[in-house]
Parts: sequence; structure tokens; C-alpha cells
Amino acid sequence: MKRPIQMGPFEVTPIRVTHSIPDCCGLIMRSEHGTIVHTGDWKIDEDPVDGEAFDRESFDLLHKEPIALMMSDSTNVLAPGRTTSERTVEAALAARVLGHAGKGRVICTQCFGGTHTAAISSNS
Repeated sequence: MKRPIQMGPFEVTPIRVTHSIPDCCGLIMRSEHGTIVHTGDWKIDEDPVDGEAFDRESFDLLHKEPIALMMSDSTNVLAPGRTTSERTVEAALAARVLGHAGKGRVICTQCFGGTHTAAISSNS
């Protein structure tokens, strides 16, 4: 991440964001007409499961340049407070699964393709 890619008239720089889906990134798209920032879907997870931190530095540096457009998607943006870390979900799920050890099967379903959540489930 952070290496600019030239795409026609745009210089596109991917920047790391955290999410329950791995390898998410935001995009900084620069052209002679201005800069566009697209965060992608994100949340700031202070203890991400994959160990890859949210790139605050790159976002902080954006205040030094004029941004023509910023597009941002974060599911619970209107809810006060912070979103629970996936690491907390991992611990809670592990406790539930281990609590059923020797008592039969544990079946876990998901409503999306969250690879981190699937990894958490299989590690438990």
C-alpha cells in the first residue's frame, strides 16, 4: 500500500483501512483537476485481527491538500461511540465454542463474506 499507481490521468494511492474484511483500502485519486478521497468501507479497529493498522498518518496528511470530493462508507457512523474490535468478537466466540467442547457440534453462520470472522470461527 501507499505506492501510487498511474491510471490514465489519475495517480491512485491505496491507503490501509481496517475492517472485518481483510485487505481493505481507501483510495486517494489525484489529477490535474483535484483530489478525490474514497475511504471504502472502514472502521478504526485499534487491535485488528490481521495486525495491519489503520493508516492514520496518510489520512492526517490529507489536510495539507485541497480535497475536491471525499466519499466515505462506514456502516455505524451515526451510532455514538466506537465499534467493537474484531479481536473482542474473537474472544467472545472462542469462549462460546470452548464452552461447548465435548457436547456436540457448533455451527456458525455469517451474513457476509467476512474472512476474518471465518478465521476467528475456525481458530476457536
